[in-house]
Amino acid sequence: MKTTIIGALAILGAVLALASRAQQGGLGGTYEIPSELRATKTNAGCSFPFSGAFALEAHIGPAAKSFDLVWRYREPGQGDVPLFQREPLTFTPTEICAGATLGELLVAGTTKHGITKIVRYVYATPQLDQAGMPLEAELLSSNIVFSAGATAPTRDVYHMIRNRAQPGRLFVEFFNSREIYDLDLATGNATKVVASTWQPSPALFLTQLHEPHDIVYSREHDGHYVYFFASTIPNELEFTPILLDLDKNGTLDDKLFLDEQGWQVLGYGDPSRYAD
Repeated sequence: MKTTIIGALAILGAVLALASRAQQGGLGGTYEIPSELRATKTNAGCSFPFSGAFALEAHIGPAAKSFDLVWRYREPGQGDVPLFQREPLTFTPTEICAGATLGELLVAGTTKHGITKIVRYVYATPQLDQAGMPLEAELLSSNIVFSAGATAPTRDVYHMIRNRAQPGRLFVEFFNSREIYDLDLATGNATKVVASTWQPSPALFLTQLHEPHDIVYSREHDGHYVYFFASTIPNELEFTPILLDLDKNGTLDDKLFLDEQGWQVLGYGDPSRYAD
């Protein structure tokens, strides 16, 4: 009888392990992106301001394996002419951000097997036809700059933002760990720079990244590069996590966690103290 019980427990453990692996995308199972992540990325996007005659917006929708580009051509003496373009994907997108130059896009997502990817797309500026109207932009290149397995701590990209001081690098926050990595786009090397749980490491510690924040942006304030992690949902985030690059060299030096009073006292509510 004892042997039978032990055998049954062993079988139950094996079944649970197989189920867990299937949920993570192994054994032919389909990995499901967390519903909270999907909900915050229903229309994530990025944009480039006008460079010459063209500007660009790009958007993802986790319901579709594609992303959309909207080029805007400013015809001399006329209004803006939009040009819509769609790029198919082999994974479900969770984030998109603008690269260093017009037409460079970083798109992140997760495959049905739970593999997290970041792919860089580079487009040429659209050409004009004989009538002076813009043609669809040519895709010059696309390459995977980051990939991680289904059980890695770097799973499901939550936010990406370009490192302002180093155009070839990207700050990436992952949804499962809420930790931020500095990604070298040339080598694919990712270094943890912000930890959300305390650990003995050179990374900054900011547990508040576990609070809801659906928007990340950067500005230059009082001579520093500042990265804000904010919420557009009323009453969701009473304190704003902030990361600081004090000497504008591409390395995060300090952190802040400000309520409304601290925001005002340190001048973040004063438009005159921003350089952009």
